[in-house]
Amino acid sequence: MIKTLTKQAALIIAIVLPFQIWAQNTLTYSGGVWSPYAPSASTGSDNVIIDDTDCNMPYGSIVNNLTINEGMSVNVLANPVTVLGDLFIGRKASYAIGFNGSYLTVNGTTTIQTQGTSSTALFNVWSSPFPAAALGILSSYSGVNPCDAYTYEATTQTWKFDYSVPFSTTCNGNSVTFNSNDVIDASDGTADGNFDLGRGYFVPGASPSTRTFTSSSNPNDGTVLVPLYGSSVAIAGGNDWNLIGNPYISSLATGAMIQLNSLLVNAIYVYNPNGTYETFNSLSSFRLSSCQGFFVDLNTTTDGFVGNFEFNNTLRRTNNYFFRGHDSHPNTNVAYISLNGNNKTDQIQIIIDPDSEDDYDKKFDARKLFNTTNLNIASLVEIDPDVGPEPVVFNGLKTFNDKDTKTVNLMVEIDSIGTYNIQLDSAINMPSGMSIVLEDTKTSTLTNLRTTTNYQFSSTKPDTFNTRFLLHLSYDASITSVNEIEGQSMYNIYAENDLINVNIISNNNVTLEKVEVYDLLGKRIESRAFQSITQASIPSNELISGVYIIKVTNSSGDIFTKRIFIQ
Repeated sequence: MIKTLTKQAALIIAIVLPFQIWAQNTLTYSGGVWSPYAPSASTGSDNVIIDDTDCNMPYGSIVNNLTINEGMSVNVLANPVTVLGDLFIGRKASYAIGFNGSYLTVNGTTTIQTQGTSSTALFNVWSSPFPAAALGILSSYSGVNPCDAYTYEATTQTWKFDYSVPFSTTCNGNSVTFNSNDVIDASDGTADGNFDLGRGYFVPGASPSTRTFTSSSNPNDGTVLVPLYGSSVAIAGGNDWNLIGNPYISSLATGAMIQLNSLLVNAIYVYNPNGTYETFNSLSSFRLSSCQGFFVDLNTTTDGFVGNFEFNNTLRRTNNYFFRGHDSHPNTNVAYISLNGNNKTDQIQIIIDPDSEDDYDKKFDARKLFNTTNLNIASLVEIDPDVGPEPVVFNGLKTFNDKDTKTVNLMVEIDSIGTYNIQLDSAINMPSGMSIVLEDTKTSTLTNLRTTTNYQFSSTKPDTFNTRFLLHLSYDASITSVNEIEGQSMYNIYAENDLINVNIISNNNVTLEKVEVYDLLGKRIESRAFQSITQASIPSNELISGVYIIKVTNSSGDIFTKRIFIQ
C-alpha cells in the first residue's frame, strides 16, 4: 500500500512540476513591497506591474512584460534590466536610471503615454524617446494637419517641416506639396518624415489629450548628443535659438542639465499651450517631462555647428509631469513680476544673489523668448555692447545693502487696446524690509508692489514701451518720490554747462570710484574711474537732449543712481 501511494505521488509530481516551473506569474510592486516575490534573472516568464513610486528593480532582472502604471516610477542605479516582451509606461510614469550607461533592454515594443492639450487650436512641443527614425511624425499624431506639424531650423532661425521631398498631402482640404525650401536643410537635420533624435516639434493638441508613442526600437539609454547650431540671423529676442527635446522615457533634472551644458546654454524655454514660454536656469528644481521639447539660446557668435547638447542618465528623474507651472528657487531671493491684460499674462524673474553681477551674467540672466500672444514683459540688459540692451526674462542682481538701490529698466509689450496691470506675484526669500517700487515715467507714478496689489495703466492701441517703466529695489519702505529712490541725501548730481557733475555731500569718509552714464534703454554711454576724490565732472556736450541715468559707485562699493535731464 505504501509503495502504491509513492508511485501515485511520483506521477502527480511528474505531471504538475513542469507547469510550476514554466507558469507565468504577475509580480506586483506596491506599498514598497514585491508580491508574491521580486523579479530576478530567472523570472523571464513573469509579467511585472509597478504600482508605486521609486521602485528599484533588482540587479539583472529579466521579465516578460513590464507595466509602469500612471504616475508610478522605476528608479534604478546601474541595474541592468531586460524586458523580453513589451514595456508600457502610463501617463506621468517614468523609468529613471541614475548611472550613465545602457542598462535597459526591451526586446518587444515600448509604449509611452503622455498627456498634452486637448484643444486642436493650441500647440504642444514634443520630442521622441526613441532613436532617430524610430517614430513617424504624422503616424504618431492621428488626424493632425500636416501643415501644422512644425520644427525649427536653427541655421536659418525659421520654422520648417521634417518631411521627405517631394511630399504631397492635403491640409484642410487643400492639396499641398512640400519642396526643399519648406523642410529642414541637411546641415541641420534629416528631412525624412520621422522624429530626429533630440529634436523638438510643435504639434496641435487633440481630443482625447493623451498621446501614445510606440516603437519596436529600444528606448534611448545612456549618453545622447544633440548637435546645436549658431546663426547670425536675428529674430525677436536675439538669435542662435535651437529647438530640442528630452530623449528619455523619464523626466530630467533641468538645473543639472543646464549646468552640464553651461558652456553652450544658460537656460531652457518650455512652451505652454497658452502661447507663453516658461524659462528655467541652472538653479531650477523643475523636472522636464519625457517627450517634452524646449528651446535653448546658445552662448555663441559662431554660425553653423557649435557643439553637442549632452543628455545622460545621471540627469534622469521620476515625477514625470508634462507642462508644470513656474519654478521656484528655494535658496535664492526671487521676485516674480507679471504683466496681465485681456485674459493673458507674462512673467519675469528678478533674482538677487551674492554670486550674480548687475551686468549680464549667464548663470542667472536669460534672454527673453517672445510669446506668440504679443503680450510680453522683460528686463532690458546690455548683453553685447555693440547691440545695446536686450530683453531678458531672468535678471540677476548682486546682493546689496540698505544704502543701495537697484534699478531695472522694463520692456513692456501690449497687444491691443485695453487696461493692463503690472503686479508682484510672489517674493520668495526676499527680505521683508525690501521695497519693490514700480515707476511709470509717463505719469510720474510710484507704486510699491509689495504693499499695493498692482499698478494699472491703459492704452488706446497696441504698443511697446522701452523707457516708460522702471523697477526700483530698495530697503526704504517709505519711498514717495523719485529723489528718495536716487540717494539724494548723499550726492548732488546735476547737469550744467555741458558737464555732468557728481559731488559727495555727506561726510562719511568715502570717495568716488566710478561714474557711469546710461540712456533710458539701459545702454552705457560713458564710464569714468576715479581715485580719492569726492567730486567729478563728465563732459555732456556730445549727448543729445533727453533723460539719462547716472550710476555712481563709491569706495565702499555702494551704488546710487539718479536720472537727470540734459538740454
